[in-house]
Amino acid sequence: MCLKELKSYINDPKWKRIRWIVAILYLSVLVLLLIGSILLVIYSTRCPPKPNLNWYEKNVIYEVDLTRFKDSNGDGIGDLQGLEEQFKYFESNKIKSILFSSSIFNSSNSQSIELNGNGLVNKRIDLLNIDPLIANSDQFNSFIKNSNRKDFNLIIDLPLASTFDPNGFQWYGSDQPLKSQITNPCSRNPSSVSCRFYQSYGYLPLNFNSPLILNQSLHRIHYWLDTKKFDGIRVNLPLAFKNSTRSFALSTKTIDLWIKTVEEIQKKTKPKYIKMNFIRLFCFILFCFV
Repeated sequence: MCLKELKSYINDPKWKRIRWIVAILYLSVLVLLLIGSILLVIYSTRCPPKPNLNWYEKNVIYEVDLTRFKDSNGDGIGDLQGLEEQFKYFESNKIKSILFSSSIFNSSNSQSIELNGNGLVNKRIDLLNIDPLIANSDQFNSFIKNSNRKDFNLIIDLPLASTFDPNGFQWYGSDQPLKSQITNPCSRNPSSVSCRFYQSYGYLPLNFNSPLILNQSLHRIHYWLDTKKFDGIRVNLPLAFKNSTRSFALSTKTIDLWIKTVEEIQKKTKPKYIKMNFIRLFCFILFCFV
C-alpha cells in the first residue's frame, strides 16, 4: 500500500471515528480495571493479623533425658548440676525451653529408665520427687531459681494416666495398691483404645472414674505448676473404664478438669504456663495409632 493511500485512510472521517471508538473502548477498559482493583481491595476478606504466639509455640523446646546428659560428679548418671553447667550452650543456641523426660523420676544401674515400659521401675515413683541420684531437694530448688534468673521455661513430663507396675497394681508410689488389678487390654481386644494406650506408653492405663486417682493427678499438677513454678507439663492420655462396655474410653471429663485446673493456676499466678494444649495434642497423636 502506497503512502498516498495511507494518508487517504488517515484523513477519512470514517476511519477517524473508528480510531476514536477503539481509543475510548481501550481507555474505558483501563478505567474499569482500575475501579475493579480498588473495589477488590476494599471489599475482599482481609488477611488475619499475625497471631501473638505463646512462648511454647515459637520457642525451640529442648527435651533432655537427664540420666544420659552430662555427669558432673562421676557416678555414671547425668544430673541437674551437669545440665546447669550447659546453660551457656543453651543461651548461645537461643534455647530457652527445657523439657525433662520422665526419666528424671527414676534411674537404675547407670541407665536411663523412662516410665514407658522400656525398663523396670526399681523404686516407687510418686511423680512428686525426682530421683536423688539426679539431684537432692536443695540442688533441685537451686536449679529452679537459677533457671528462672536465666529466663528459661521449664516443662516436665508427667505420665499421670499410667500405672508403673507391670502387674497393674502400683500407681503414683502409693502404699495402697489399686482395688482391682488392671490387666493387659491387648489380650482381650487388640484394637481397643486401652490397648493402643498400652502399646504407645508401655504401661497400663489408670481408671479416671476413680475420684482418688483423679484427685491425686490434680495434686501433682498443682505441685509442679503452682508449688515448683514450672512453666508447663506434658501428660499422657487419661482413660476411664466403662462398666457398660467393659472397656476403657477417652476421659474427656478428666481432660476438661485438667485444663480448668491449669487455667485457675494461671489466673492466680500469671506465669507462662502451657494451657494443657499438650493434652489435646497427645490425644490426637494417640488416636493416630488407632
